[in-house]
Amino acid sequence: MAWRNGNALEDELFLGLTDEGVRKLTERAIELKGEQLINDHIKSHTNSRNDLESIISQAQMNCLTVGSRCDLGKAARKSGWFKTVTRMEDVGREIVGPDLARAAPEFKRRIDDIFGWAGNTVEQDRPFND
Repeated sequence: MAWRNGNALEDELFLGLTDEGVRKLTERAIELKGEQLINDHIKSHTNSRNDLESIISQAQMNCLTVGSRCDLGKAARKSGWFKTVTRMEDVGREIVGPDLARAAPEFKRRIDDIFGWAGNTVEQDRPFND
């Protein structure tokens, strides 16, 4: 399985979820890392072209740009905002799952494919008969 265009999971999350989902992901990052550090990561990975204040403003107005979504994905990926199993499980359960029905169709299809693949693989590759 691979994400589209060579993206990482973080890229896909920020591109595929609704504005509300992206806002919640950003809030979770702030809870985990602190507002100043998240702002520094965004500014660092965008050469100060974007910042947390601008992104929060866009999210509150439900008008996040693709550029801001890409900036968040890049900053999250390169700075490890959710790079533990526990953190990503929490994000999946508390943010991605509830937002999935309203997520971008391409993202939802990919998640459905992953669940389908995982479900089929477990049964087909089982080495022993039960």
